Amino acid sequence: GLSLLEGLDAAGEVLRIPPAALALKGTQSGSTTLARVVQGAGNATSEKLMWTATTTPASAGAGFEPFELLLNWPPSLTPPSAIRVWNFNGQDGLARGVRSLEVLRNGQVIWSGEVPRGTGNEHAVPAVVPLLTAD
Repeated sequence: GLSLLEGLDAAGEVLRIPPAALALKGTQSGSTTLARVVQGAGNATSEKLMWTATTTPASAGAGFEPFELLLNWPPSLTPPSAIRVWNFNGQDGLARGVRSLEVLRNGQVIWSGEVPRGTGNEHAVPAVVPLLTAD
């Protein structure tokens, strides 16, 4: 799960991500609550404000299969220079957050790393993923 995704412009100002720009692939559930990931608050601790999905267990028996959260940025909006990713931050469910993240643009990995684990309080720290601005 995740608490929030935010687009950031070149000055670091938040760009609202429209819920219609999101799509989900490779999960057993989660698409009906997907809008929460752009409408919540990064440091929220109420799980009702966060997005979760049921993922598929890995065939090797440890962990889960990767899934895709697609962001199709509307061309009519200012393109983001970065995406800020707030992990799941529920007080009793910190293990429900994402761990590894890859960001792809036009099929190419442009960022790969770990998303900081939620803290269960208002001191959560997001990952900030810089985006390439040229195609």
